[in-house]
Parts: sequence; C-alpha cells; structure tokens
Amino acid sequence: MTKKDILDYVDSLGRKPGEFSEEEKLEACRMAKDELDPKEKEGIWGILAEKLGVNPGNSYKQGEALRTWYKARLKKAGTLPKSVRMLNGRVIDLDNKSMAEMVAEQKRELYMSQTLARDAMNEYRDDLRKDARARWLMDCMKECASKQQPLYIPSGDAGMKENSAGKEAVLLLSDMHIGMCIDSFCNVYNVDIASKRMQKLVEEVAYSCMLNKVDTLHVLDLGDEIHGLIHNSARLSQECDAADQVMVASELIAQALNRLSAYVKITYRGCLDNHSRMMANYKDSKDTENFGRLISFYLKARLSLNKRISFPEDNIDPSLGILTLRNGESLVFAHGHLDNPTTAVQEVFGIINAMPNPPKKVKYFCVGHYHSEKMKQYQWLRVIVNSSFCGTDEYALSRRLLSEPSQTLLIFDGSSFIETRIGLDVRK
Repeated sequence: MTKKDILDYVDSLGRKPGEFSEEEKLEACRMAKDELDPKEKEGIWGILAEKLGVNPGNSYKQGEALRTWYKARLKKAGTLPKSVRMLNGRVIDLDNKSMAEMVAEQKRELYMSQTLARDAMNEYRDDLRKDARARWLMDCMKECASKQQPLYIPSGDAGMKENSAGKEAVLLLSDMHIGMCIDSFCNVYNVDIASKRMQKLVEEVAYSCMLNKVDTLHVLDLGDEIHGLIHNSARLSQECDAADQVMVASELIAQALNRLSAYVKITYRGCLDNHSRMMANYKDSKDTENFGRLISFYLKARLSLNKRISFPEDNIDPSLGILTLRNGESLVFAHGHLDNPTTAVQEVFGIINAMPNPPKKVKYFCVGHYHSEKMKQYQWLRVIVNSSFCGTDEYALSRRLLSEPSQTLLIFDGSSFIETRIGLDVRK
C-alpha cells in the first residue's frame, strides 16, 4: 500500500478534519502502521493528522500526537504488539517467541558489556585519582625539600683525594623504625637517639671507607625506616605520627648521605617493606601504596644538587633489587618480610631463572626485617641478615629476642670482601 492509497481512503469518507469517528481514525492509523510500504512512511503521520484534524499546528507534533493516540487506544484494547527497537533501528516483534529470546539474550550481553565497561572506567578513574594525589603529595615534598636549610655540598676531598684503589662498599641500612619509643633495661630509643646513632654510623662508615681506600659506596635501604601504622600497638607506642616519621627519616638519611659523599661517591637504592605500607590491614593494601616511596622521592629532591650521589632506578621489582659489583658478582636485596633466609637459595635462583637477562654470578642475598644479625652460606650463596638500627623493642623483649642495634658494611676488593659490623648502642 502506498501513501496515496491511504489518503484516497480518508478522502473517500467525505468528512472534514475533526469530523471523523474514532473507528475511522483507527482504521486510517492501522493502514499507516501495518500496511504502508516502509519506503513511504516518512511524514505520513503528520499528513494523516492534518487530514483527520488532530491537534492543528506543527505537523511533526501533530504526527506524534496521532501516533501516541493510536498506541493508547491499542493498549486500552489489549492489542498493542510488544516490540523493541534495536540499536540498528530495526523493530522486533516480541510476540514472536524466538525473536523475544534473541532480544533477551542480546540484552543480557549488552548489560554484561556495559558492566565491564563501567567497572573498567571506575578502575581507570580510581587510578587517575590516586596518581593525582600522589603527584600532589610529591609536589608538596619537593616544596618542603626546597624550603629546608640548604645542605653543604662537599667537594669530595674530605680526609683524602679521590681513591684510586677501585674498591667499593655496600652499606645495609634497615629497620630505623623512626617514631618508635623504647625505654627498657636493654635499649633506649627515640628520635633524638636515632639522630645520634645516625651520626655514629656516618663516622664509622666514613672511617672504614677511608681506611680501605673505597671510592664508591652503595647504600641499600632495606626498609622499615618508619614505624608506621600497621599495628595498633605500634601506633600507641610511637612519639610521632606517620607523616612526621616520613619527614624525620627522610631528613636523617639525606643528611647522612650528604656527609658521606665528602668521602666517597654514593649510589642509593631502596625497596618496599611492610611497616611503611599505607593501609594497616595488609589484605586491603597494595604493595606500591607505601610511605617508603615518599622517602626515596624526598631524597632525590633534597640531594638533587649533590652530583656525587646518584639514584639508579634498576630494581627488578619495587620490593626486590639487584646490584652488580665491579668484580662481576651480583647482590640481591629485599626487605625480608616476603622471604625466608633458610629457603633463600630456592627463592633467589627461582627469581634469576625467571629473568630474561639474568645476572651471571649471584653470590649474596641481603635482607633486614628480622632485627637479628646473621650470615650463613647455602651452597655458593651467602645470605646476610642485617641487624636493626633501632635495637630490641617491646615485642622482641616480650619474647626474649634480644639484639644489639647495629648495621652492616660490606667492603669488596676483587673476589674478597670484608664484613664490618657497626655497633650503634647509643642510649644518651
């Protein structure tokens, strides 16, 4: 049926606009809806509405009014077909069972796709928010570093000229637990004591490096430099909150590195730990949400003018690093909360085998975390457990796990190395 056929039918009724009965209007609408050739449907409702006298005025609104009136009458009579318009414009009759099942399946698929897209966008926005906050925090730390009293940049000739022996040393720095307050018969520790112990550590390391003609010192920060907020007991026993702990620890390490750079060239590497995580519950925490990253960022900003200190970013993972020495040997380091010293051989060589370009001679595995000094050789791998900077705390004391505060300095000369234990039992 064509548009002309429908209009001829309306004209044949011999009525003026507005004089048509409801049955006559319904029949004209039925013809336009069900029998008209789809190619001629454009504009038919507006023309038909004018002929029938529906809502005089704008033809588009007239057409919509007539179509709405027709659907309402069909619905009232219970004859309105169930249909849905697909995204491609196709109208599907839902009274057809197979078509209805197809539409339902497509709706399920579309909903699943929308849900996946929405979840992906939520994750993306969450990452953007975190990145924005991290960037803002890092900018604040840069600003704080710039407002600090400028550090004296040493010339590198304190006590001796540039060493020519070609020896290098590794300082294991770990478990400062800044913020923790200890006052017992076996240990006294607070921020003031930490500052004095750091001063003693710098003096001892500088002396050993000069004595052994070391020209490069690799500082490995094995973590737990702040006491953090991971335990309620830790929060109750600390003398400053996590934000202050980050600032104090960062400045202590910055000044120590700056002073040591007067005697040797320095590289600084770090790894993530457990006490610095930002969420108390480790199940809710991401490994990279760690205050230790802020310490590293602050050090780079604070010491940016000191060209004798470098910050290589060559860790194979945020919690795991490898240092290759001049003699070709390699040293793997981590905090230790994810590692067991007694099974270190399997762990280290499993890691090495998984690397696309593994180091050839891994001879040392260094960790902190255990607050107890230990060195043991498993086959050809030496496992070195660094003692703690802070010393015996209340938790260790309650389990009779006593240890003297100390840090470890390793001096390498070809295939030989010297392990120096630097005692830090300063209590006043």
